[in-house]
Amino acid sequence: MPDQRAKKIILIDDEKSFVDFFSFTLKKEGYEVISFNDPSEALKNIVAHKDADLILLDLAMPEINGFNLLAYLKKDLGPGVPPILFITNLKYAPDGTLIDNTYARNLGAEGVIYKTDDYQIMIEKIKEILKKWTK
Repeated sequence: MPDQRAKKIILIDDEKSFVDFFSFTLKKEGYEVISFNDPSEALKNIVAHKDADLILLDLAMPEINGFNLLAYLKKDLGPGVPPILFITNLKYAPDGTLIDNTYARNLGAEGVIYKTDDYQIMIEKIKEILKKWTK
C-alpha cells in the first residue's frame, strides 16, 4: 500500500518573506513544511526531522552558507540524509562555476531551482524529485 501521508519538506532559507510565501505555496499543494530561517537552527534540529522527504536548501545565507550546510548534513545524517534540492538566486558559485543541475549533482544534491523561476515550475521540479525518491 503506498504511503498516504503528506510529504514532508524542510525549507532552509534566511529570507523570511520568501520562506513565508513559499511555505504557504507548498502547504496549498498538500505538503507538510518545516521551515528554518537560520541555518544554525536547522543544523541543530534537523535530526528531529530526518524522516523528511526533501530538503530545500538556500545557498546564500549568512553564518553558514548552503554549500557548507550541505556538507554538515551529509556528515551528520550520513546515508539517511533526505534528497536535497538547492533553491537560490545565485547563478554562479564563489569559484565562478555556473550553478546548474550538473553542478548541484556533483555536490550531492538532486538539482537546483531558482527563486526567480515561476512558482509552478518550482513545484513541478519538487514533485519530480519526490516521485523519484518516494519511500
